[in-house]
Amino acid sequence: MANQIAIYQRGIIIGGYEVLTMLHIGLIGGSGFSCRLWMEDFNHNFITYLPPELPGEPGYTYPCDGINKDVKRDLSPPMRNRIATQHTIDNTTTFWFIAEAANWIHDSENYLGGYNRNVCFDLHGDTGYKWHLEETDYDNCVKTRDGPEN
Repeated sequence: MANQIAIYQRGIIIGGYEVLTMLHIGLIGGSGFSCRLWMEDFNHNFITYLPPELPGEPGYTYPCDGINKDVKRDLSPPMRNRIATQHTIDNTTTFWFIAEAANWIHDSENYLGGYNRNVCFDLHGDTGYKWHLEETDYDNCVKTRDGPEN
């Protein structure tokens, strides 16, 4: 049975799926690449829970190399031990996970989906031009994220 979490939105508790991403972003950086992570439903509707105070485009946008000295513009998802934590807005909608790496001359996306459960992905690669997204063991991701800080 999937762990259910409580998300507060406009004072109402909603449950959503937990989506973890192991970020090997030091390998993907370079050439000014930005990364984005988000979830959509079957009709490409954006269904990622975002805190109301988060500015910018839908999804979390941040430098793929993990270097962002401007804390006010840090739009990365909550992260611990190189694992990003996101949630869908509910636990009834089948979702697809999308990762994007882009700079001013190149844009690539990877979709994995049809999920109705908590899930973890491994995002890794050599550059923003050549990277991979794969599903990996959710329980191991939780143990790594919640373990001693690296």
